[in-house]
Amino acid sequence: MNKRSVAIRSLRSGGLMAAIALLGGCFLAEDDNANPIIPDDALAYPLKFGDGRECEEQDDGELSCQRASFERLAEGGYSITVYQEITTDEDGEQSGESGTTSSEYKLRALRGAGVPADTYLVQTVSASERERFLGLLKRSSRGGWLKISPNCDKLSPEAFVRFMNQGWLHTEEGATLDSLTCHIVRDGLDDARLYSILSSTKSSGDNKILFSGG
Repeated sequence: MNKRSVAIRSLRSGGLMAAIALLGGCFLAEDDNANPIIPDDALAYPLKFGDGRECEEQDDGELSCQRASFERLAEGGYSITVYQEITTDEDGEQSGESGTTSSEYKLRALRGAGVPADTYLVQTVSASERERFLGLLKRSSRGGWLKISPNCDKLSPEAFVRFMNQGWLHTEEGATLDSLTCHIVRDGLDDARLYSILSSTKSSGDNKILFSGG
């Protein structure tokens, strides 16, 4: 029994709707060490280097932003540092905490039928193939760039089963439903298929709008 069959059988045995609700984990590129999904000669730099902001939309539609800086990594890609600061409201009450968080990413442009203009594949920089998580960067209607961090558990049951049956995804032998990671199959993969997979998830709750260049 192949990996795809094992995953489908596991989902059906526990009830499709209940099983999908328990899925957790991110998207990874199959065999990324041997065949990088973002090769060095395809690196893109749509974000301007320097100071900027990282924002998220609140329930009232307003943006909550933190100061950020965008730097180029020596080996290629971005280092994005976000500065958390203590805020004071109108009543003098303070909230939050001070500190910094840094993340490193590689980007390349996605092109093809059905791929919107100015859309980029994002991959976390890591020495470990198992931690090179995939996402998307595209123009935001608020201005700036929307960074989407999709998870397998945000796929609809229909989309998950369809992608598995089409051979677009596979899971590891023995994977449990509460820690399942989706590996994107490289055979036959093009940018249109890659965009279709990564854009099919609902919001993961940690999508950010990046404003670079001041």
